[in-house]
Amino acid sequence: MGDLIEKFGEPEQYWTEIGYGEDREYLEISLFYPVKGIAATLVIDIEGDLKQVEIKSSSPLMRVTFFDPSLLDDLLETNILIDTPQTARTGSFNPWRGYGAITYDVE
Repeated sequence: MGDLIEKFGEPEQYWTEIGYGEDREYLEISLFYPVKGIAATLVIDIEGDLKQVEIKSSSPLMRVTFFDPSLLDDLLETNILIDTPQTARTGSFNPWRGYGAITYDVE
């Protein structure tokens, strides 16, 4: 995570979505650089009932996607930048405020 921010600067916004694995809940966080055409995704396990996770510079990225910025709106209608299908999404965009705690609502 730290390498991404060092190379490309701070993202403008991020998207959060709760996901469910075999034995766990997790928060999928997609960081967006809409002008630069970059989306980076990380997954952080949800522990307990805290309703927040912490993003650190050491948080590992799951993937980084580079795209043509003029196609952002079209790509958001697909599963390319955000894994959850558009019709099933319950997450939201938020302004990036830096490292630290990210709170989320339980569905």
